[in-house]
Amino acid sequence: MGYAHRALREGMAIIKARQSDVANTLETILLVDDEDYIRELVSAILAIEGYNVLEASSGPQALKVAGEFEGKIHLLLTDVVMSPMSGSELVKQISPIRPDMKVLYISGFPDDAIVQFGIHQAKVSFLPKPFTPKVLIQKIRSILDAVTVQA
Repeated sequence: MGYAHRALREGMAIIKARQSDVANTLETILLVDDEDYIRELVSAILAIEGYNVLEASSGPQALKVAGEFEGKIHLLLTDVVMSPMSGSELVKQISPIRPDMKVLYISGFPDDAIVQFGIHQAKVSFLPKPFTPKVLIQKIRSILDAVTVQA
């Protein structure tokens, strides 16, 4: 059984285990992935955990969503390798309009492939695919709870 099936099964188990609705959303996450099934699964996991999720299937769509959303977007969760705009290019273009937004990159590509897209794991928050819902939520919480140091 492939990764997507295992992740979907685990995601559905989390949904069933958390039958009570979360009273308040925690933070808003802009989720960008060009793979529909990944985006939908991650979105469902985040929503079950109480996050307000904004979805985009591409960098240009994410820029539009970020520009139109009136509230604070706490985290950009973006795939690295997408067309027509990579995750690193999206971050460069979105940072001026959302300077306080934190970023988590995700990718199923090997390290040497993502370096070509301007991502150096030592310098950014990165989570390799495949990941479990638990690992995803832990990584997001650690990023959102981290204190940002201004230079």
